[in-house]
Amino acid sequence: MSKEPPHYKKSLILIVLIFTSLLLGETLYILGLRRQLDTLTQEVENLAKSVEPITLKVSLLVKYDNATKRWFNNTVVPVGWTLLNLTLYALGGNVDYEVYPFGVFVTGIGGVNQHGNHYWFWYRWDPEAHDWVLGETGADAYVLKRGDVLAWYLADTSSWPPAKP
Repeated sequence: MSKEPPHYKKSLILIVLIFTSLLLGETLYILGLRRQLDTLTQEVENLAKSVEPITLKVSLLVKYDNATKRWFNNTVVPVGWTLLNLTLYALGGNVDYEVYPFGVFVTGIGGVNQHGNHYWFWYRWDPEAHDWVLGETGADAYVLKRGDVLAWYLADTSSWPPAKP
């Protein structure tokens, strides 16, 4: 039986110690990464709860003077869009309008232009009053809000106020 020289045992112990140290270091490194990941995940979840989404859903009604109605329900649009943006988008650009210093005046929608005493007016649905309210601004100045229900109506203006959609 041969005896191994003592320097082999020392080398083996040294290799085991180095391997154990590396293994312990890697384990601590991975645990640190896990803590960072958990922290970042929590921060992203908190941020997602506090930040407004970048889109919103709105609905648009277009009612022509012959009582034909076209609904564009739950249309997803970017935050910051105006009623004019929505109208152009929903109707594939088939909207005629004139630009004045005070804003935009819509003259035709879906190939139907104003005529005689009939002009395009926009309305917004007031959920508290359960009624249509005549638009307070130009279509290019009204910034959409989440859940808005809006309408364009080719209304007869021979009597005022015109009928509601």
